[in-house]
Amino acid sequence: MKEIFSKVKKAWKLAKDFKLTGDIGVIVTSIMIFIRGFSLILYSIFSAENILMDKFPAVEKFKIGCILFLLSIFIGLSLIVLSVEIFLRLHKSYKITQIFLILNLIVYFLLGVDYFEMGLIVLTGLILTIIKGHLYREWASFRKRKYGILIILSFIFIIMYMMAAPFLQESFLSDAIISKTLFKRGRSFLAAGIFIYLITWAFLLLRNIIVFRDKLKNKVAQEELIKVEEFLKENKGDVNTHLVFLGDKALFWGMNGKVLIQYSKIGDALVALGDPIGEEKYIGDAIEEFQGFANRFTLSTAFYRIGRDKLALYHENGYHFYKLGEEAVVPLENFDLKGKKKQNLRTAKNKFERENYSFQMVYPPYSEEFLKDLQAISNQWLDGRKEDKFSIGWFQKEYLDKSSIGIIRNSENKVIAFASTLPYYDDKETVSIDLMRFKKDSPNGIMDLLFLHLILWAKDEGYKNFSLGMAPLANVGVSDHCHTGEKFAKFIFNYGSHWYNFKGLRYFKGKFDPNWTPRFLAYPKVMSLPVLALSINRHIGKGKE
Repeated sequence: MKEIFSKVKKAWKLAKDFKLTGDIGVIVTSIMIFIRGFSLILYSIFSAENILMDKFPAVEKFKIGCILFLLSIFIGLSLIVLSVEIFLRLHKSYKITQIFLILNLIVYFLLGVDYFEMGLIVLTGLILTIIKGHLYREWASFRKRKYGILIILSFIFIIMYMMAAPFLQESFLSDAIISKTLFKRGRSFLAAGIFIYLITWAFLLLRNIIVFRDKLKNKVAQEELIKVEEFLKENKGDVNTHLVFLGDKALFWGMNGKVLIQYSKIGDALVALGDPIGEEKYIGDAIEEFQGFANRFTLSTAFYRIGRDKLALYHENGYHFYKLGEEAVVPLENFDLKGKKKQNLRTAKNKFERENYSFQMVYPPYSEEFLKDLQAISNQWLDGRKEDKFSIGWFQKEYLDKSSIGIIRNSENKVIAFASTLPYYDDKETVSIDLMRFKKDSPNGIMDLLFLHLILWAKDEGYKNFSLGMAPLANVGVSDHCHTGEKFAKFIFNYGSHWYNFKGLRYFKGKFDPNWTPRFLAYPKVMSLPVLALSINRHIGKGKE
């Protein structure tokens, strides 16, 4: 006996340690659980006459049968949903699935189902125990978007099922119909089915609200921002880095805090803004860690507005690429207003100087009165629209207090336009323009003047480059051999001025003779590019009031 027990124990350990249980075992178990749930619903009708209640009168037997019939729908439908959760490897679904398998076994016994079917339930429970260690996910984005599909499909199934049930069990229902008890033919059966359907989904949804709470929030604590400031003293940033201080994105610290990734949960993905920051040798492993982190929540990952210097690292981690546009970067070492190309800029600068317009650079901390003036300009410029977010700054006093602001005053010494700067945290190599606002009655060319003065200021401050920001869809899809999606982007660039002035923005930034640096979206193959792009654009456009 001991020898047999020892062999069983070794076989059990071997099964638990078998590497393929992580893939095959989970799939097989989820299918078996689904079949158990579906079979229970079917058996609840076809085995109704075999209920082990022979000592009871027909009417009492019928009442008990109806209760078991409805209970079977509740348990069966719950097992179907739980099979999906097991397939998604949600560890919090393990215990409740075991409980429902036990309930399944009890109902099968009362329905008089043969022992072979009951043995399959026991086998399903044992295999579920074996693959328990592979149920590692904490939460699934599936529950919000795709439960709706399950709810609709199950409703259609229940309606069809309950309408057919009286005819499938004509002989069982006949005595009850004659004695006018509990259910009337057809109509009452359907009402009972809808009732138990609603009870089942109320239970499942309430359980999900309680058990699977979404812990991923698109915000960062003030303590973490202090940690970021210390981190940036030792690590270089880029055009996206300063946006972390908006506080609207979460932070992922990879490689034990050696790499920083700022991200937002957008749809079914964690979308990182820009490239990871940190030591180059750790970036690739940090990307893989970030993928593993997202996988715990059944989410994919994407990287928005990345540069081309790290594309190989993304490629090694399975990403595809889509060109978003180009960033305009002005080299400052040889920048001046000489030459034919700069004629319009010289003319505008001289004109505004003759009319006593002046430029001033203001540094934090800012007075309440100064910020109040800027707020009025910003509100007028927005004209009731929401601020964009995620990949662009917005008017937030705490955020503005972390960078310098260039202003234009008119001849009456009143501020009519302003633009905040965005540092790259790269030892003063590059600075960019961030928030740009001007009054509606400002003269034409006021933004040319503001940009020009900011560029000249950056040159005087010793910066090597000045970024004018992105020109979306610029030079996208120009090759005959590019992807279909990028060819569509080219069409939007050429003919989409009704929605966004793509061409005008590129022309405006081109006045300053910049170098154009491509920016990309890195996304996994499993994600639909159009769906991801639409989700990101909607997230950016949701903005702040």
